[in-house]
Amino acid sequence: MATGDGRGRPRKRDIDDAVLRVTRELVDERGYEAFGMREVAERAGTSLGALYRRWPGKHDLVVAALRAAARSIDVTPTDDPEADLLKGLVLLAQSLNGGARPLLAHLLAKPDSELSHAIREAKIDPFGAAHRQRLRRVIGSPPDFEERAALAPALIILTTMTTGHPPGQDEIRDRIMPLQRPH
Repeated sequence: MATGDGRGRPRKRDIDDAVLRVTRELVDERGYEAFGMREVAERAGTSLGALYRRWPGKHDLVVAALRAAARSIDVTPTDDPEADLLKGLVLLAQSLNGGARPLLAHLLAKPDSELSHAIREAKIDPFGAAHRQRLRRVIGSPPDFEERAALAPALIILTTMTTGHPPGQDEIRDRIMPLQRPH
């Protein structure tokens, strides 16, 4: 299947998917600094030119790869804003059982690195914006909204760091979500 932006030859979706998958694998295996665009092209079975036609550089490629992986924590809005809020927080917690954990460790260890900037741009910022939107549907816009919006994700991450595992759905619903509500 080909996709295109109206310029040149249509893009092949399978190349995009392979490149993004290989990029995530390389980030997981060796970290951001330890691989280059040429290695991505070789492992994905494409040319270096094809990579640069799609992504201007390594940072853009890594951001795209992380964004593609972040789609697994997207929540389609329903008629039940509380259920949507809970689902987003549960998906965040579940992501901490997998690939998000090393990324979180990198953010904490090297907050100013290029990979940390890519993680924020691709994962943290989009999740935060979506979470605030879901929370606003539940509690409106109290004066301390931003603090309340930061609370649940922070508690999920802190619980994961201190106990070794993320909180489950019941704990998020019963202990964490009520802290976001205005009293």
